[in-house]
Amino acid sequence: MKKNLLLLVILAVAGIANLQAQCSSSNLQVDIKSVTNGPSGCQVTLDMSFTGDINNGNKFAFIHLWETAPVNKYPDLTYVAPPTKAELANAIATIVIVDPGKPTAALYNQYPSDPTVPVLYAGMTLSRSGTTYSISNVVINFSTCDVPVTVMGDVWASQSNLSQIVHCENDGIITILFNNPIITGAKQCALPRLLNLAFQNEHPTLNVSVVSTVHIDNNSNGVIDAGDVDITSALSPALPNPMNLAANTTQTFTGLSYSPYSAQAQYHNKPIIVQSNASTPGAATVTITKNAINYLGTCTLLPVNFKSFTAKRDGSQVELVWETASEQNNSGFTVERNINGGWTELSFVPSKAIAGNSNSRLIYKYEDVNAAKLMSQYRIKQTDFDGVFTYSEIRTVAGEETMARTVVYPNPSSDGKVNIVFDEANKLRDISLIDMAGRTIKQWRGSRTNNLQIENLLPGMYSLRVVDRETGKQAVEKILVNRR
Repeated sequence: MKKNLLLLVILAVAGIANLQAQCSSSNLQVDIKSVTNGPSGCQVTLDMSFTGDINNGNKFAFIHLWETAPVNKYPDLTYVAPPTKAELANAIATIVIVDPGKPTAALYNQYPSDPTVPVLYAGMTLSRSGTTYSISNVVINFSTCDVPVTVMGDVWASQSNLSQIVHCENDGIITILFNNPIITGAKQCALPRLLNLAFQNEHPTLNVSVVSTVHIDNNSNGVIDAGDVDITSALSPALPNPMNLAANTTQTFTGLSYSPYSAQAQYHNKPIIVQSNASTPGAATVTITKNAINYLGTCTLLPVNFKSFTAKRDGSQVELVWETASEQNNSGFTVERNINGGWTELSFVPSKAIAGNSNSRLIYKYEDVNAAKLMSQYRIKQTDFDGVFTYSEIRTVAGEETMARTVVYPNPSSDGKVNIVFDEANKLRDISLIDMAGRTIKQWRGSRTNNLQIENLLPGMYSLRVVDRETGKQAVEKILVNRR
C-alpha cells in the first residue's frame, strides 16, 4: 500500500505596522509550488508578493522569518543595531533586497553587516511593478509537515552602505501559518466518474474561509492553463463558495458529478486540480492547489491511506489506534504482534467504510491484553477485497518492566547501532544525541515517533537528551558503544 502524499498548504496572515513609513509592507500573498516531507523536515518552495512602502534612500531592506509554533524561536530584538549572527541563528529565512525603493531593486546574496550570515538567494528571482514586489522560488525548511507551523517575520531597512544602522523597522509585521488547511479527494473507479472532496482545517483556534475552483487537467501537466476545463459551476451538488471552515473541522463532499464530463470518454482518465483561496480575518489571500486528484489511468484503485498509527501501553493492556484519511476497495485490517521474533495474528477489524470506500477520516481501535515483561512490536495488515495486502509501519511498546521510560537497546552496542523506544507514541519531542565533548552530533526536532534507530556511532559514551515539548520535562539516557 502506497502512502498518498497530501499536498500541504499555507495560510499567510499579514498585518500592517506603520511604525515608520520608510519600510512597511502589506497585502502579502503566497503561492505554494511544491512541498517535500523528508528526514530533515518539511521543505516548501513558494512564490510570494507584497506591497512595499520603502523609502528610495534605503540601500538595503531585510526580511527575517522565525518559527513561533509548535516551538517559539522568535527572538526579542530591539533593532537598536542590525540583528547579529547569533540573533539570527534560529531564523528559517533571511532575504536581502538591494536598492529596495528604486526600480532597480534586486535580491542580494549577502547580509552586508555580516557576510557569514546565510541568506536565501540561489535560484530566486525578484521583480517589482510600482510598489508590488514579487519573489519567486523561495525555498524554506520547517521543522515538521505534520502539524500547523506558525512563522513570524520582521522587515527593516538601512540607508548605510554596509547596513550598520537601522533606519526603520517593523517587527512582527508578517505571520504565516503553514500546513493548513488540507485538501484531499478521489474519483470513483466507475462510470460515471464521481468526485469526492474534503477540506480540513487542522488549526485548533483559527476559522478559515475558502473559495474554490475545480478543473479537469486536460493536458495532464499538473498546472491550470488555457487547455483545462473549469467544472466548478457543473458540480452537482455545488461546492459552497465561500466555504466556512471552523477550527478543527472537516467538510466532506461525496458523489459530486460534473456533467457532461463525467460520462465523456475523453475526460474519464484526466486528473482533477482543485485551487482554493483561503483567508481569515486580518489575513492575506493565499493560493492552495491540490494537483492530480486520483489520476485513474487504467482505473487503478486508490490504496488505503494511513494517516496515523499509535500503540500505547496501559498496565497489562496495549491500546492500538490507527486512522485512515481515505480507503478504497478495503476489506479490513489484521492486527499482528511480535514478542519473541515471530508475528502472530491477533484479530481482524473490518473496514468502517461503506463498501470499503471512503474519502473521510476513519478511526479504528483495538486493545490487546499483553503482560509481556519486555518489548512488543505491532503492525497492521490491510487487505483489499481482491486479497492484495500491505503492511503499516511497525510500532514498538515497552514491556511492563520497562514502562514509562525510554528504552535503549542494545546498550552497550557492539556495532554502532542502537534502537530507542519511547514510552508513548505521537508525543512531540526534541531529541539530541551528545558526545562526551558536549557536541550535538545528531538532532531530531518535533519528532512524533516512538521508535528511533541510530546507526554508525563511533566507540564511546553518548547522552541522549529527550525533551517533551508539551510539558518541558527532560530525560537523559546514557548510551555506550564498545569497540568492534
